[in-house]
Amino acid sequence: MQDQDTFKSSSINYSFSLFNPRIFAEFYLKTVIYFVYDMLSDESLERLRKIDKRNRHGNPITIKKNGDEVCIDYLQSALELEFLTDHFAFDQSIDRVVEIGPGYGRTCHAILSNCAIQEYFIIDLPKGVDLCRNYLSKVLSEQQFSKI
Repeated sequence: MQDQDTFKSSSINYSFSLFNPRIFAEFYLKTVIYFVYDMLSDESLERLRKIDKRNRHGNPITIKKNGDEVCIDYLQSALELEFLTDHFAFDQSIDRVVEIGPGYGRTCHAILSNCAIQEYFIIDLPKGVDLCRNYLSKVLSEQQFSKI
């Protein structure tokens, strides 16, 4: 029996109709990814390309352009790195980082892939730390992971 509170938005409705908003949401997201990619500076593109294995885990929605496969998360990381390096000489003079609430770890992944950080401290609730540790152990080299 279908839940009467949510029957209008249930996926069963898209089995026999011509319109599925989830499909158009993915097209919209891919369009956003495409335009954000085009806005990146050459330096940000170089930083993005240094982040190895960025799309191998988690099954992100990606586009391919100019030989790059990119998702919105790591485009955001490239923009964050641009901000950090422009305002704090982050890629040259920072040895230690403390991140509170890292999510699954993409910012840590991006920073360790681009900057000469010696130690990276992550603070989160136990389940958050487990998620982050699991993800980062799959995408970072052993040497990078040992810095956490």
